[in-house]
Amino acid sequence: MRIVSKNLCDNIEMLEKMISEIKPPERLELGHLKQTVIDSKNFRYALYRRSHDQVKDARNADEATLNRWIVNFIRHNSMDYDIDLKEAVFPKNNDIFLIKYRKAVLETIKSVYPELSCECDRQLEYKIRDIYENKLIWDV
Repeated sequence: MRIVSKNLCDNIEMLEKMISEIKPPERLELGHLKQTVIDSKNFRYALYRRSHDQVKDARNADEATLNRWIVNFIRHNSMDYDIDLKEAVFPKNNDIFLIKYRKAVLETIKSVYPELSCECDRQLEYKIRDIYENKLIWDV
């Protein structure tokens, strides 16, 4: 586990080390990756569907939704993102560390899958807005 230091410089060094250790995901053919994501979503739909729920089929998703699912799938299944965040202990109330790490991960995905650049940018923008809008709500 990476321990938080009271020294801001130590925390910045920890973050920089984490970022430098990001391993890029293996490049898969995009059509294969899309099908894998669709199959995964449909499996989850079937697993959690209650008898009265409408049957969902991920094959009906629009392109923007598919791209969001693909970027999420890469981040959570093809990279050490979740492990790194579980091991890292960022300073309390310092969301900039999380944003910088997320940005580095999304930049890495963009470098392997340039066709997903717009979605990576959108997710980063959304995360920044989400953190700061919620912070404004809760800090009032």
